Amino acid sequence: MQSTFWIWTQVIFFGSTTTLSGWQSSSSVSSRSAAEPIELTTRNLSQYLPGLHSKNSRQSYIVKQPVVLTSLAEQWTLNNLEFQAGGVLYIGATKLQLDIRGVLIAPPGKTTIFSSFVKREADSGNSGSGGPGAGGRGTDGGNGQDGHSSGVLTLQLHALPSRAFRIALFGQSGGHGGNGGPGSPGANGQKGRPGESGPFGCNRGGDNGSSGAPGGDGGNPGSGGSCGAGGLVTVIVPEALESRIQRMIEIDDASAMPGSPGDPGAPGAGGRGGDGGDGNGFCGGGRPGASGPPGRPGVLISVNRAPCAPPSIQIIAIPQ
Repeated sequence: MQSTFWIWTQVIFFGSTTTLSGWQSSSSVSSRSAAEPIELTTRNLSQYLPGLHSKNSRQSYIVKQPVVLTSLAEQWTLNNLEFQAGGVLYIGATKLQLDIRGVLIAPPGKTTIFSSFVKREADSGNSGSGGPGAGGRGTDGGNGQDGHSSGVLTLQLHALPSRAFRIALFGQSGGHGGNGGPGSPGANGQKGRPGESGPFGCNRGGDNGSSGAPGGDGGNPGSGGSCGAGGLVTVIVPEALESRIQRMIEIDDASAMPGSPGDPGAPGAGGRGGDGGDGNGFCGGGRPGASGPPGRPGVLISVNRAPCAPPSIQIIAIPQ
């Protein structure tokens, strides 16, 4: 079960002589003429990156659907940034810095508008297949994929957001290990030779059936992938907004977990013993052979199940 609560790691106040590049008063923000916002999508993002990278940008943008970043680092300057219902900016492992000169507009309902990954868990390993032939050993399961650590997000806000919102910079949990394949059943024993009867008595009774062959061992399970660490959110605001911004941003603090290993492959059953040889005339039949022993199950290797570091947040307050 996930829990969500505030994690305020530090609040930093700069001296009165400190200035911040690109900082503008709220009056200048409100007086700026609003341009028609551009919708950002994963497909068209590269087209608008030159404008987003410009320090003098006054363009507004809107996010109506999931947008996925894949670059190592991005630094954007923009006027308003609006998120509609269903709009999420997935930063992945990117180091993203946003200087929002206007207003961050969030949809109703305190929804998540910044997240790390589309999938909270990495891909699972493939399950092993059954052993080949009679008495064959099952193949081992594949290891789960390792989870990625989240990127970091810096939000430089010049005004309060329109509504409260959530940020979920979780690390990915490791993928589950694949199950080991089952062992194949052992080969059945052969039937004994029939008895041989003579004119005056039994020359040889029916032979006993041979024992069944051992079952195949089960494959070993794959180990779970390692987990990734949560990301750091840094929020830079005017000093006058510091107490109110804390009530408007909620952090998903869930820690990623290593992936669980797969299940060991089941052992193959031993082969059935062969039937005893038939009787003949004066001769009795043989006894059935013993069943073969089952194989051994796959071996489960214990792994460290400690969670990875959770996401965190810090507030930097700037005097106006």
